[in-house]
Amino acid sequence: MSKNLYDFTKGTLIILLSCISLTVLSQKATITGVITDKDGPLVGASIIEVGTTNGASTDIDGKYTLQVDPGDVTIEVRYIGYETQQSLLTVGANAKTSADFTLSEGILLGDIVVTGTRSRPRTAISSVAPIDNFVAEVIERQGNGDLTENLKNIVPSFTATPLTGDGAAF
Repeated sequence: MSKNLYDFTKGTLIILLSCISLTVLSQKATITGVITDKDGPLVGASIIEVGTTNGASTDIDGKYTLQVDPGDVTIEVRYIGYETQQSLLTVGANAKTSADFTLSEGILLGDIVVTGTRSRPRTAISSVAPIDNFVAEVIERQGNGDLTENLKNIVPSFTATPLTGDGAAF
Protein backbone atom coordinates (compact mmCIF):
# COMPACT_ATOMS: atom_id res chain seq x y z
CA MET A 1 0.00 0.00 0.00
CA SER A 2 1.43 3.34 -0.96
CA LYS A 3 2.18 5.93 1.73
CA ASN A 4 -0.35 8.42 0.29
CA LEU A 5 -3.14 5.85 0.24
CA TYR A 6 -2.24 4.79 3.79
CA ASP A 7 -2.34 8.41 5.04
CA PHE A 8 -5.65 9.03 3.22
CA THR A 9 -7.23 5.89 4.73
CA LYS A 10 -5.91 6.74 8.18
CA GLY A 11 -7.24 10.34 7.94
CA THR A 12 -10.63 9.18 6.67
CA LEU A 13 -10.90 6.66 9.49
CA ILE A 14 -10.06 9.32 12.12
CA ILE A 15 -12.68 11.70 10.71
CA LEU A 16 -15.30 8.92 10.57
CA LEU A 17 -14.64 7.86 14.16
CA SER A 18 -14.77 11.49 15.31
CA CYS A 19 -18.15 11.98 13.66
CA ILE A 20 -19.51 8.81 15.24
CA SER A 21 -18.18 9.89 18.66
CA LEU A 22 -19.74 13.35 18.33
CA THR A 23 -23.07 11.81 17.30
CA VAL A 24 -23.06 9.48 20.28
CA LEU A 25 -22.08 12.29 22.65
CA SER A 26 -24.75 14.64 21.31
CA GLN A 27 -27.60 12.19 21.82
CA LYS A 28 -29.72 13.44 24.69
CA ALA A 29 -33.18 12.60 25.89
CA THR A 30 -35.77 15.23 26.76
CA ILE A 31 -38.11 14.95 29.72
CA THR A 32 -41.01 17.40 29.85
CA GLY A 33 -43.98 17.75 32.13
CA VAL A 34 -46.12 19.86 34.42
CA ILE A 35 -45.84 20.22 38.20
CA THR A 36 -49.09 21.03 40.00
CA ASP A 37 -50.79 20.87 43.37
CA LYS A 38 -54.51 20.58 44.10
CA ASP A 39 -55.01 24.23 43.12
CA GLY A 40 -53.05 24.35 39.85
CA PRO A 41 -49.51 24.85 38.52
CA LEU A 42 -46.53 25.39 40.84
CA VAL A 43 -44.23 28.15 39.61
CA GLY A 44 -40.53 27.67 40.42
CA ALA A 45 -40.64 24.01 41.46
CA SER A 46 -37.24 22.29 41.17
CA ILE A 47 -36.71 19.22 39.00
CA ILE A 48 -33.36 17.51 39.57
CA GLU A 49 -31.69 14.52 37.92
CA VAL A 50 -30.68 12.57 41.05
CA GLY A 51 -26.94 12.05 41.39
CA THR A 52 -26.04 14.95 39.09
CA THR A 53 -26.06 18.74 39.09
CA ASN A 54 -28.50 18.69 36.16
CA GLY A 55 -31.83 20.33 36.85
CA ALA A 56 -34.59 22.69 35.77
CA SER A 57 -37.42 24.70 37.27
CA THR A 58 -41.02 25.20 36.28
CA ASP A 59 -42.30 28.25 34.41
CA ILE A 60 -45.44 30.28 35.11
CA ASP A 61 -47.60 27.42 33.78
CA GLY A 62 -45.82 24.79 35.91
CA LYS A 63 -44.09 23.34 32.82
CA TYR A 64 -40.49 22.15 32.67
CA THR A 65 -38.00 20.69 30.18
CA LEU A 66 -34.98 18.68 31.29
CA GLN A 67 -32.23 17.34 29.00
CA VAL A 68 -30.69 14.05 30.25
CA ASP A 69 -28.41 11.31 29.02
CA PRO A 70 -30.26 8.24 27.67
CA GLY A 71 -30.88 5.31 30.00
CA ASP A 72 -32.44 4.93 33.45
CA VAL A 73 -32.90 8.35 35.03
CA THR A 74 -34.28 9.19 38.47
CA ILE A 75 -35.78 12.66 38.68
CA GLU A 76 -36.79 14.37 41.89
CA VAL A 77 -39.32 17.19 42.22
CA ARG A 78 -39.09 19.65 45.14
CA TYR A 79 -41.11 22.66 46.22
CA ILE A 80 -40.95 24.40 49.60
CA GLY A 81 -43.80 23.28 51.84
CA TYR A 82 -44.59 20.19 49.74
CA GLU A 83 -43.64 16.52 49.86
CA THR A 84 -40.69 15.63 47.60
CA GLN A 85 -41.43 13.11 44.84
CA GLN A 86 -39.11 10.88 42.81
CA SER A 87 -39.69 8.92 39.61
CA LEU A 88 -37.50 6.42 37.75
CA LEU A 89 -37.75 6.86 33.97
CA THR A 90 -36.15 4.92 31.13
CA VAL A 91 -35.41 7.24 28.23
CA GLY A 92 -33.90 6.53 24.83
CA ALA A 93 -31.47 8.61 22.82
CA ASN A 94 -33.16 11.60 21.16
CA ALA A 95 -36.45 10.50 22.74
CA LYS A 96 -39.03 12.74 24.38
CA THR A 97 -40.64 11.50 27.58
CA SER A 98 -43.40 13.13 29.62
CA ALA A 99 -43.55 13.02 33.42
CA ASP A 100 -46.18 15.08 35.27
CA PHE A 101 -46.29 15.41 39.06
CA THR A 102 -48.99 16.51 41.51
CA LEU A 103 -47.40 17.48 44.83
CA SER A 104 -49.13 17.33 48.19
CA GLU A 105 -48.60 19.81 50.99
CA GLY A 106 -46.28 18.27 53.52
CA ILE A 107 -43.65 20.19 55.39
CA LEU A 108 -45.23 23.06 57.25
CA LEU A 109 -43.09 26.06 58.02
CA GLY A 110 -42.60 26.88 61.69
CA ASP A 111 -42.88 30.13 63.60
CA ILE A 112 -40.75 33.12 62.66
CA VAL A 113 -38.76 34.99 65.32
CA VAL A 114 -37.44 38.52 64.68
CA THR A 115 -35.27 40.51 67.08
CA GLY A 116 -35.52 44.28 67.06
CA THR A 117 -36.72 47.26 69.13
CA ARG A 118 -38.22 47.07 72.64
CA SER A 119 -41.06 49.49 71.88
CA ARG A 120 -44.66 48.33 72.05
CA PRO A 121 -46.42 46.32 70.68
CA ARG A 122 -43.60 43.74 70.97
CA THR A 123 -44.56 40.21 71.96
CA ALA A 124 -41.67 39.79 74.43
CA ILE A 125 -40.77 43.17 75.94
CA SER A 126 -39.01 41.88 79.07
CA SER A 127 -36.64 39.44 77.32
CA VAL A 128 -32.86 39.91 77.17
CA ALA A 129 -33.14 40.71 73.44
CA PRO A 130 -36.14 42.43 71.84
CA ILE A 131 -38.22 39.73 70.14
CA ASP A 132 -41.24 39.50 67.84
CA ASN A 133 -42.72 36.06 67.45
CA PHE A 134 -45.50 35.25 64.99
CA VAL A 135 -46.77 32.14 63.24
CA ALA A 136 -46.25 31.36 59.54
CA GLU A 137 -49.89 32.19 58.72
CA VAL A 138 -49.14 35.88 59.39
CA ILE A 139 -46.56 35.87 56.59
CA GLU A 140 -48.83 33.85 54.28
CA ARG A 141 -51.57 36.49 54.68
CA GLN A 142 -49.20 39.15 53.32
CA GLY A 143 -49.62 37.70 49.83
CA ASN A 144 -46.08 38.67 48.83
CA GLY A 145 -43.42 36.07 48.01
CA ASP A 146 -40.62 38.33 49.28
CA LEU A 147 -39.80 37.54 52.92
CA THR A 148 -37.91 40.82 53.39
CA GLU A 149 -40.91 42.89 52.26
CA ASN A 150 -43.25 40.82 54.43
CA LEU A 151 -41.10 41.36 57.52
CA LYS A 152 -40.91 45.10 56.83
CA ASN A 153 -44.73 45.20 56.74
CA ILE A 154 -45.24 43.10 59.88
CA VAL A 155 -42.40 44.40 62.09
CA PRO A 156 -42.14 48.22 61.96
CA SER A 157 -38.61 48.24 63.41
CA PHE A 158 -37.28 45.85 60.75
CA THR A 159 -35.49 47.62 57.92
CA ALA A 160 -33.52 46.19 55.04
CA THR A 161 -32.39 47.83 51.85
CA PRO A 162 -31.31 45.49 49.08
CA LEU A 163 -28.06 46.48 47.42
CA THR A 164 -27.40 46.51 43.70
CA GLY A 165 -25.33 43.81 42.07
CA ASP A 166 -25.57 40.14 42.92
CA GLY A 167 -26.95 40.74 46.44
CA ALA A 168 -23.99 39.07 48.19
CA ALA A 169 -23.47 42.12 50.41
CA PHE A 170 -27.17 42.13 51.34
